[in-house]
Amino acid sequence: MLAQVTLKFEEHTVDHKLQVRAEKEAAGYDREAYEHYCQSLRSVSHQKRPAAATEKPKRLEKFILKLAGPLNSVEAIEAAGGLSEEDRKVLAVRGTDDLGHPTDDFCVVSSSTKERILSWIDTTKSSFKPILVRYSQAEKAISSTSHCPTLGIDTSLPQHRLNLGEKPSPAQDEYPVWYFLYGTLTDPAVLTRLIGGTESETASQYRPAKIQRGRVTTWGGKYNALVGAPANSPPVQGSAFLVKTPAQEDALRCYETDKYEVARCEIEMLDDGTAVKGLTFRFVGGD
Repeated sequence: MLAQVTLKFEEHTVDHKLQVRAEKEAAGYDREAYEHYCQSLRSVSHQKRPAAATEKPKRLEKFILKLAGPLNSVEAIEAAGGLSEEDRKVLAVRGTDDLGHPTDDFCVVSSSTKERILSWIDTTKSSFKPILVRYSQAEKAISSTSHCPTLGIDTSLPQHRLNLGEKPSPAQDEYPVWYFLYGTLTDPAVLTRLIGGTESETASQYRPAKIQRGRVTTWGGKYNALVGAPANSPPVQGSAFLVKTPAQEDALRCYETDKYEVARCEIEMLDDGTAVKGLTFRFVGGD
């Protein structure tokens, strides 16, 4: 299948305890949640958890391989180095240039497939030099058993757990799905270049919107970065856009890179005041 993407090279005194409790209750914590909070502090102060328990699992690297020379098709890559089951989920990717015009076809491969391909080239003593670029895409891992991940909310706390019979929304593979966009993605020209169509069509599909529990900062001195914030923080203004297909979503995820992840949020439309459950891109770290 072809997807359109743009390649972008606390110990507390009694008084302090009371103060913290008052602050937490004001922030919406009920008694059970506050006790959970205190218990978590006691656990951290009395035992040192191993680093592995606090670190996010490292993502497996992927690479984009230009289909050319003896590796001019997915079948040729299969013959040369084999494709893992993960590789087969994304067989080919079509690139676009800065004007949105289609360019060459590419294949997304895992780091293990990359190494097998390079080994195959050495074995055949070929002078062909494959073009490999690290594939950077915002992670999307939406839980079906909890509200995780949700912008500005610790979904492990009791007051944020699912009620009996409740199904969290949106789901991992739910389409169409509303996305709250901010920064450069609120520019119709940028979005059109990513997903195709015309700029006027794209512009007509934007809806002015805002979200709570977030704030926009920057990283790298120039990139917009949405992070979680308390519920009483000022709303973040932006645009809502209805993503209709996985291909459109993949294009947005590639544009945002793996410095971001997809997170749930509630989007309030400013044109009619309605609210919908949707997704956005949350910053997860960078240099």
